[in-house]
Amino acid sequence: MGRKRSKARITLAESLEPRRMLAGGPEAVGAFVSNGTLFVLGNTNPFESASDCIVIDTVGSQFRVSYGPHFAGTFISGSTVHQFFDTAGVTRIEVNTYEGDDYIYIENTSGRNLVINSGPDSDRIQFSNASGNLSLQNAGVISLAGGSGGNDFDTVVVNDHNTLSAQTYSITLARFDRPGWAGFSYAGDIESLTLVTGKGADTVNVPSTFTGQPIDIASAGGADVVNLGNVANGMRSINANIRISNSPSFTTINANSGADTLGRGWSVDDAGFGNFDRLNGLAPASILWNVSDISSVNITTGQGVDTGTIASTRATLRANSAGERDTVFVGSPIRGGLSQILAPVTIENSPSFSAVVIDDTGNSNQRVATLTNVSGLNTLKHFGASAPADIRFRTSDTSHVTIRTGAGSDDLSIDSIGLADAGQLFIDSVDGSDVVQIGKAPLGTQDIAVQKVTVNGSGASNLFIRDTGSTDSDAPVLKFHAGTGEQRLTGINFWGTTFAWNPTQMASASFHTGQGSRTIDVRSTRGAIYILGTTGSTNLITIGSGASAPDLGTLLDISSFNNNSTIEIDDTATTTGRSIVIDEFDHVTPSATELTGLGAGLVRFTQNVRLRTFLTGSGNNDIRVGALRSDTTFVGSTGFDTIHFGRDDVPGSRTSQWVTHSVFTIGFEHVQLNEQDRPLAGGVFSILGSRLQRPSFPDIETFGVVELHVALPDAGATIDVLTLNPNLTAVVHSGAATDFINVPQTGSTSGVRVVAAGDGSTGYDFIDAGISSFGADARVAIADGGYRGSISARNTGMVQASGAGTIWTQSLSFAGNGHFDIGAAAVVYDYAGASLEAQVRSDILAGFNAGAWNGPGIRSQLAAMSANLTVGYAEAAAVLSPGTTLWHGVDVDDTAVLLRATLGGDANLDGNVNLDDFTSLAASFGVPGRVFSQGDFTFDGEVSLNDFTILASNFGGTFASQPIARSSLAQPRPASNPAGGSRMTMGSDVLLGDAGRA
Repeated sequence: MGRKRSKARITLAESLEPRRMLAGGPEAVGAFVSNGTLFVLGNTNPFESASDCIVIDTVGSQFRVSYGPHFAGTFISGSTVHQFFDTAGVTRIEVNTYEGDDYIYIENTSGRNLVINSGPDSDRIQFSNASGNLSLQNAGVISLAGGSGGNDFDTVVVNDHNTLSAQTYSITLARFDRPGWAGFSYAGDIESLTLVTGKGADTVNVPSTFTGQPIDIASAGGADVVNLGNVANGMRSINANIRISNSPSFTTINANSGADTLGRGWSVDDAGFGNFDRLNGLAPASILWNVSDISSVNITTGQGVDTGTIASTRATLRANSAGERDTVFVGSPIRGGLSQILAPVTIENSPSFSAVVIDDTGNSNQRVATLTNVSGLNTLKHFGASAPADIRFRTSDTSHVTIRTGAGSDDLSIDSIGLADAGQLFIDSVDGSDVVQIGKAPLGTQDIAVQKVTVNGSGASNLFIRDTGSTDSDAPVLKFHAGTGEQRLTGINFWGTTFAWNPTQMASASFHTGQGSRTIDVRSTRGAIYILGTTGSTNLITIGSGASAPDLGTLLDISSFNNNSTIEIDDTATTTGRSIVIDEFDHVTPSATELTGLGAGLVRFTQNVRLRTFLTGSGNNDIRVGALRSDTTFVGSTGFDTIHFGRDDVPGSRTSQWVTHSVFTIGFEHVQLNEQDRPLAGGVFSILGSRLQRPSFPDIETFGVVELHVALPDAGATIDVLTLNPNLTAVVHSGAATDFINVPQTGSTSGVRVVAAGDGSTGYDFIDAGISSFGADARVAIADGGYRGSISARNTGMVQASGAGTIWTQSLSFAGNGHFDIGAAAVVYDYAGASLEAQVRSDILAGFNAGAWNGPGIRSQLAAMSANLTVGYAEAAAVLSPGTTLWHGVDVDDTAVLLRATLGGDANLDGNVNLDDFTSLAASFGVPGRVFSQGDFTFDGEVSLNDFTILASNFGGTFASQPIARSSLAQPRPASNPAGGSRMTMGSDVLLGDAGRA
């Protein structure tokens, strides 16, 4: 029965006896009985209308054969002929249709075997056309043949539509069968077969079909089940298309190819006509179904590695597998992504694992979708008018899932998911400005039960990892893996899930922490990353570690809601120097603090996030703090580190008033407090040990610092240097207005050493060293020249001019052992009223102390180290031209006393000993009551041979103390002193080192 039989054959009736002569001519239609066989003959005349309608039925104990011409299978009125034959005389029935497109209706054969031989034209054979109940046929064995030549198209229709009880039908490549009906066999010369089941819940089993013979399976009602495939080779014997419909009810289709051992590519798609979908690939032919009539389609793939594509569903679809790791694509770019997934899809693989790809590329509609896992079934739900139906895949059957979004601005939420076999979730948001959210309250990411989640974006997509609601206290690690180009977040849930994304493809990635107290280790970042605290949690964010230097990319933004999360920065693994800036974008309206310098990126944190510690690396680091609103400790390393409070590099930001909390610095060689732009007049700053006390703000504590710089406000201020720790140099930079620098000696340290940097201020400042009557020496040095202001040295206080600049003052006062070492500076002592030359002479004479230069008053360390040098003084009018004259860069009028270290004999203070000086000495030689400009170089009030001897010994000599360049606010860093002191080079002298102390 498996081969197409030749249509050129001799029928059984023709082999038994010659053609019968019937009414109407020798070739007319008719029936007769011969040797127990009821022969039914169609018209054989090709020149007449050969299209017959033949009906075989029983009436009582007789067979009724009705025949005649027809129109569309219906007798033409008045032309029907009926013949009757006793059933007792018939053991077999044979129908030969011959010429024409005939209709043969088999209603009842009373259990006799039946053979139908159709003619060369397109005949239609229908069983139970009138009764619609195969049980009434009581048929025997039925065999069909499709004719004897010609391009005919023979059709068989089996009608069981009036049967009420549930029946089971079987269709193979050779037979139709049903219990209670003998069924029929057929061969390859039948071109089309149709089964119409009854009104009950029927079952149709189709293990095989004949090649090229399509089968229609219809139903008159009832929830039918159609089973496709067999236990030998699955669906590989389905060699002709099967079309399934059930217009009044709904059918379940089971397409089972589980016995197939080879991997197949299969697809479910719109058939391209009418209301039909189809399955291709599992069978050699197609399975089609009317989507209006189908309740569900269940597909079971074979035992090989299969790949399926579900491009369109309009009936509920379930895909399972008999084994191996299959891949199932849901949606298709050429079908508008998921636009044609209009009925739910469920994917399983009970003996193994499948990879699922949900593909919405090709779709431009905006999607709002949520993936959840309930009772082991992951479900992707879409919301919106153009949304597809649910897509489900079972946890225990799925290892890898890929979700590809479309071109719209999609919102994808992964609330919960479970995958087997160390499964992974891939999200490809490669088109459109998408939002991808992973995790949901109350469990956060604890319901993301996969090994890894990878998100790839379009460059405009945003990722949110939400652990809100979770009470776990795991230790997440945020790190960029250079080898893979991924940013990874690990350690945030029980499953050990790795959350990864390509930073070059994402606009931003956000991590919302849970309610537990977590430590978040940030090692390296790429792309914009946001860490957001949750109400009730207290997080510690560590950036870098002793083994790993922080390497930050674009942005790391840290926020905290109603709690105090903490940041710790550990840069100790870095060996090169960093330039770090900590500041706010807007100081007037306090905003987030921003930190740059830990790589190419920016760290930003809100006000309720505290920067607790910052550990520098071993290079020479420079940290500038413009604004900081938390208690913070900065720890220097083995490098030469500098920290500035107040941005001296940004005009308008040179103030520490936006550093609003206590700050600790440890191991910084250089600490600088910049206050030039603070709107403060009359405020008092102080230094106590190594602590900087600021008006209206908490202290800045320093430990192990070498230089402590304070730049006073341009509006004017007072600084009290109460005590200084050993080996610490304090440098005070005056502002534009009047400043007061007081060194009151209230401590018990080995010496208070302050550098008052002469910054060329237009204000008139006051230096007061040694206000108190007890304590150690108060040492104040004026560095870099350009100083304008008064100088007071009391008790054991010392003021020293370092460098060859110019000091302009209107007051020099001394008490006790207080003294002023003018060093290499040029001093202009301006006065109004009576001359101060006598006072200056007296102060120099006291400091001279018979040549030892260690007395109170005015001293010169240079003169103490060289017998050729002394301190010269003169009225400006005596040594300069009348009127205002420029002297060492300062405008000087006639009412000023000039002082400088120079050679003995330099009467006019020009640095040269020559004939001009000899002339002055000669004019006053032997005259009492003379001054230095008149030749009294011994300070004894007379010009004598002793003075001449001094002049003669230096005659022709020159001493030029060159003015040095004015420094920037940040002073040169001191060199390390092995002897234990600190050296600070300022101009031509060594200031306050061990060798520089008086």
